[in-house]
Amino acid sequence: MSADGKYLAQAVRSLFLDEPPMGWFSSFPNAVSGLSAEQAASVPAPGFNSVWANVNHLCFWHETVLKRLRSIPVESSMLQAGQGWQTPNDPANEQAWKAACDRALALNRELSEQLAGMSDEELDQPVETWNESLRKSVISLIAHNSYHVCEIIAVRHMQGWWLNNV
Repeated sequence: MSADGKYLAQAVRSLFLDEPPMGWFSSFPNAVSGLSAEQAASVPAPGFNSVWANVNHLCFWHETVLKRLRSIPVESSMLQAGQGWQTPNDPANEQAWKAACDRALALNRELSEQLAGMSDEELDQPVETWNESLRKSVISLIAHNSYHVCEIIAVRHMQGWWLNNV
């Protein structure tokens, strides 16, 4: 276990879940709060993704990085085949929407817990197909998460579903 592993674990958790609260950005739970399944599945305009598709994409990359941290092979075809941008089968299914959000939260916590127990040597291991270390993969995921949480907020703005949420 290293100080860097603990630091990365805290960054993954706090910059996604806002735990502990920082108050200077919108967390994932805040970004998806109050949306119905139908709203989450709605695409605001051609060329955009729905909130729900963004949540699925975030889950895909959390799972991918978790596999990398656990030395579980990731099939290259999975990285080229849509990268988790699935749209919901039933856009009115409130339970499925809640499950997608809960899955994103659980994967973020799981990733944080995995990182907290990793040594510097483990974090510095190269990811053979990504040309970077595990540490850099995690830092990239933090930036990726922030980008897509902002995208969720932008989609909500486009549809008039954000200002009443802040």
